[in-house]
Amino acid sequence: FVPKAGYQGQVNIPYIGYSTQGAAFSGNVTIDFYTSYCATPFYDVDSGWDCAKPSVEFLRYAGISNGYSDNTFRPTRPISRGEFTLMVCRAFGIDTSSKVSSFPEVPAGSPYAGAVATAKSLGIVEGSGGRFMPTSPITRQSAMTMICRAMRSAGRKVPSAGSSVLYAYGDQAQISSHARDSVAALVQLGVVQGSSDMRLNPRRSISRAEMAVILHRVLTL
Repeated sequence: FVPKAGYQGQVNIPYIGYSTQGAAFSGNVTIDFYTSYCATPFYDVDSGWDCAKPSVEFLRYAGISNGYSDNTFRPTRPISRGEFTLMVCRAFGIDTSSKVSSFPEVPAGSPYAGAVATAKSLGIVEGSGGRFMPTSPITRQSAMTMICRAMRSAGRKVPSAGSSVLYAYGDQAQISSHARDSVAALVQLGVVQGSSDMRLNPRRSISRAEMAVILHRVLTL
């Protein structure tokens, strides 16, 4: 049983058991879920990151993001385009071992080379002017676009959401035309909820903590 991201409450799972003599008995397993109770080996998200810690642990357990060798996750660090491509491919079960060349500035020996190559062949990433800029921070709107493309590639349904779902956000006019459909789709799904002051910050770089929360929500829809 995998609860939806952010779920808090109680789940009852009925069962039927049998004794060694064949007698049947039944009961319920009751599980209480609290987002604030979550252990993590990453000491830099262990305290003060209750909103993101369950998502960080979900990605670690699933092998999508393992953090760094010094037992840190670095939640506020912007995530690069190459790193994000690798994590999105892992999240949706997309091959990351391709040996095919993709973009000239993506080193063949980099951890994300195979993921970028496969993502390019599937149309998940396109680059700009023949360049991918793998070490540059990825913006929030680009991350959302990549996620929606990966969802479709993996056979997941992406809703067709009109721009009206974006009108509640004060900076919705800053969303690039090529990203509006993807941003609207993730807003409609509840995957992206914006900041407390009702802003989507589409052109700001996405942090590792934000990445974890968004991917967690997508994968547990």
